[in-house]
Amino acid sequence: MIIEKLLTAPTAGQFEQIKFGQNSSEDLWLKLTDNYGNIWVASFASGTNGLEKYNKIELSGNILALINDGEFYLINTKEKKQIFKPLSNYYIDFIINPSRQILCLASFTRIEIYKDLKHLKTISPESIDGIIFNGITDNEVVGQICDAGGEWYDFKLDLNELVIYWQGYMFGYKTKL
Repeated sequence: MIIEKLLTAPTAGQFEQIKFGQNSSEDLWLKLTDNYGNIWVASFASGTNGLEKYNKIELSGNILALINDGEFYLINTKEKKQIFKPLSNYYIDFIINPSRQILCLASFTRIEIYKDLKHLKTISPESIDGIIFNGITDNEVVGQICDAGGEWYDFKLDLNELVIYWQGYMFGYKTKL
């Protein structure tokens, strides 16, 4: 699968077009070409967090995950259907462990953890101003948290007990996954 980000909406009728999300002024347009040369175009509505065209796009097999200005989408590109979209539209990062079917979504102030696309837990450390993910294994997610003073610090999210370790503290109550 080849994904190309389009700067403008394509001419109507040029390609099959599929819309995901409600209409917005900052839609993200992607041109998708499968291994057989079949082309279709997807439009993704933006969220409301005002990150001005911030987006993150990842493809794994037939599964496309993306954020467009806070709005998260999980799409099956073969079936051209939305698999999952959480209710919130204020996300800034995501990370996926396909083998354990774990999805972590980050906003500026919290991490939401999903297993098999079902919400397991939300962890919200106090006085933080941003979260980014740097990596994931079967047992942990690593990344950085920005404190209220604007400093970034490393954190670890234990995927077996669903707690965050940051600055020598543990956030969240231990829960077995």
